[in-house]
Amino acid sequence: MKLIIPEKLTSMLLSSGNEIETRLLEDLVSFHEERYIKKHKPLPERPSRLLGQNGLHYLQMCLFRSRSLVDGFFVSVESDNPILSALTTRAHFEVTGGIAYFLKKLKNFYNGVITYEQIDESLGRLNLGIKTKSNLEGVEIERIPDPVNVMSFIQAADHEFKKNKQQRYYVFSRIL
Repeated sequence: MKLIIPEKLTSMLLSSGNEIETRLLEDLVSFHEERYIKKHKPLPERPSRLLGQNGLHYLQMCLFRSRSLVDGFFVSVESDNPILSALTTRAHFEVTGGIAYFLKKLKNFYNGVITYEQIDESLGRLNLGIKTKSNLEGVEIERIPDPVNVMSFIQAADHEFKKNKQQRYYVFSRIL
């Protein structure tokens, strides 16, 4: 299903003089449409290390979540539902933080700061981490990884976004 920016949102942004934000929103929709992959196909042969395959899977999952959250935000605007708007926005911060956390770990791996086993464990926690394990019957609970703490997401995102501080300041000052 194609993402469609609600006319109500476009009108609201344009009437408040936010033409730049309207274009940014259109760019966001284009980004999702261009990169959306309906089905992820595994490699024909199993590589010796699955970092690339699992990393791509995680990023595609995040892209799908992001696309779904953007769609949910559009629905919230059309239906005048500020609670849904707030929830989709907050959830999008978690997706962004997860990607920033993975990027930080990936850079550390390629710079020799962490080992393959450490990044593999981090990626496993991102993909499979579960906080509440008490209701799982017949499962070896010790094999289920803990999730990554949301504060780790926030710190990783903060670290990455500080690099683009001036650009971010300009965008947010236009919105506010």
